[in-house]
Amino acid sequence: MLNEVFRKSHLFVKNNNPAYQRYFIKKEKLEHRLSIILGARGVRKTTTIAQYMSRFDKDKALYVSLDDISNSTQNIYEIAEAFELQGGKLLCLDEIHKYENWSQELKNIYDTFPRLKVIASGSSALQIHKGSHDLSRRAIVYTMVGMSFREFLELHYHIDFEAYSLENLLQDHVEISEHIVDVLAGKGQRVIALFRDYLKFGYYPYYLSMSNDLLFFQTLKQNINVSIESDFLSLLEEKYLCEVGGKSKSFKQIKDIENSFIAADDMEVGFGKKIPLWLFGFLY
Repeated sequence: MLNEVFRKSHLFVKNNNPAYQRYFIKKEKLEHRLSIILGARGVRKTTTIAQYMSRFDKDKALYVSLDDISNSTQNIYEIAEAFELQGGKLLCLDEIHKYENWSQELKNIYDTFPRLKVIASGSSALQIHKGSHDLSRRAIVYTMVGMSFREFLELHYHIDFEAYSLENLLQDHVEISEHIVDVLAGKGQRVIALFRDYLKFGYYPYYLSMSNDLLFFQTLKQNINVSIESDFLSLLEEKYLCEVGGKSKSFKQIKDIENSFIAADDMEVGFGKKIPLWLFGFLY
């Protein structure tokens, strides 16, 4: 039953396992028995799954694309059962939201096979959140986002910087930005010019696999349209309020609001509560 699934799984890991690892795989251990990775299309969720799988013996980890079995006679419970009987340890299910009744079957897999670890991923935030209610006591849901400015510098220019917490950035942004600007200047680079490139193509890692800018932007447009049509999820108010604008942006609109800041474009180093916009790209 699993021969063809294993063949595709081995090929998947071989072809999707680059040396560079995103912040997510460095930060999240995914130690729980059932983990769901949520994120927009193109942020390398699938690549990250392949990198997790490479930590296991090749026959102990199995990748299944739900695109492959959505119209077949197989179901994920039967695959999990057969895999676990063969001594399988890690089952990875990609684009889980495309599979009908996925939350119920994940619940059954979790309850029936306590020795089997499952990682599922999905691009449709709305469908995942709706379906994950039944799994609230079983699954841990993670959100994976696109590349930060810090990662962009690391991947494209091999310049390593540490990530900063939001609290640390807000409190010490002058010292942090001065340090980053100085390091980049020592390598013949200017932070504003690099940030412009990041805003153009840096958020999505798949830019590196495209043969030209036109092809990248066509793919990006398609992903945006799909996300708007099927993946959109509203975001709630946070602890801090950041007003985004140019370097001459005033505090007039937020002067009486506690924990408010200005994220200013075209500025290398800020002052007071005015912080360079590019510096928020060092949060992860």
